[in-house]
Formats: sequence, C-alpha cells, structure tokens
Amino acid sequence: MTEAIVRKHSSPVIGDGDETKLVVDAFGDLSVGSLVEKWKREGRLYFYNRGNTTTPVTFTNTAILYTRPSQVVRVPSAKTIIPVNLGCHFETAAGVINEAVWIACSNDVGIGTSTSVAAGTNRGNLLSSSAGDSGACAINITYSADVTTTGLNPVEFARWTQPFADAIGATAAHDWVLDIKTFSAMPILVGPASLIFIAGGGTALTGYTTTVYAEFNSADLGL
Repeated sequence: MTEAIVRKHSSPVIGDGDETKLVVDAFGDLSVGSLVEKWKREGRLYFYNRGNTTTPVTFTNTAILYTRPSQVVRVPSAKTIIPVNLGCHFETAAGVINEAVWIACSNDVGIGTSTSVAAGTNRGNLLSSSAGDSGACAINITYSADVTTTGLNPVEFARWTQPFADAIGATAAHDWVLDIKTFSAMPILVGPASLIFIAGGGTALTGYTTTVYAEFNSADLGL
C-alpha cells in the first residue's frame, strides 16, 4: 500500500470534518485551492489589454465576419493555451444591434492584412518577476482584409448581443466578461490554433479588450 502524506504549512487550520478543495492539475500535481492561482505562481498566465488607459480602441468591423477578426491570439505548434478571462468593454454604441463573439479554430489563421502586437505592448505575464515575458503566442489585431487561411473547425463558444433598443444613443459602458471559474465552455487550443475575437456593429464600436490565458508546452499535457 502506498501512503499519501499531505503536510499543511499555513493557516487556516484544517480540522477534523473540515473541507478544503484539492486540485489535481494536468501534470499530476496535487494542490490546495485554485488551479488558476497555481498557474499564476508558475508564470503560465499571460495577458493582453487592447486599448490604453483612457484611450479606447476603435473596432472597425461593421459586421461579424469570421475572415475579418478584431483580434487573434495565434497559438504555435507545440504550445497549448487555455483562456482564463476574456472581456470586452464597450464605451460607445451605434444605434443598431452590436455583437461580439469568441471563436476557437484548429489552425493558425495567419497575419493577413493586420497589425502585429509587439512583445511588451500592453501584454506580458501576471507573475511580476516574469512581467516582461509575453509568451510564445503571436497576437494580431484589426484585420483590414481577410485572414491568410480560413479558420478550420470554428467553434463559436460565446456570443454577446446588445439589442437595438439598448444601443440607441447608449454612452454608458457595456461589459461582457467570461471567467473560467464560472464559464464552463472555455476551449483548450492545441497549436497550431487561433483564439479569435470579433466585435461588430452598424458603425464602428469603441472600447477595450482584456485577454488572459494560460500557456503550456503541449507535450507536457500529453497533447
């Protein structure tokens, strides 16, 4: 018989009959508490914020077109990402139905006619000692023409819609946030793959995005 010993080093005290959350991660490690917090301590959580301080970005799409993304996280071969927190925060609306979608594709859709986000440009690591590390994924924004390669097996795993009546003359912020702790449909993207965000309305919307994901070596996950 193999005996498992769990040593506890910090408060609060776990007494007889008390419950605590034990998590087994993809590497077979047992941890207490949040797996996401464990990823953060390991330096696996990467972020990208589009828009800067009080200056929102203009989402140029006027319709939801899979071939014209607003933002793409491009996952290279041998890497896997799991989205942790995905947010869009609209400041102005257009008096029509405004929409936003998150899509996962099983290939790299490529650069197309887009802008590449340089390492360290509103992106980095949530572990302060690795803050300058932007990870292995490429990020491209504002595709003014079609992507290089059409997305394969696209999965539209989340959609947000702002109805016409709400959109007319709206100036207050409208937030849409997906968090892995409460949203069970987060995909696992095994590279090459693409995590695509598209925001569209009758006229261009303005606002911000927040993208946080965990990045792994695919081989370490057995993928």
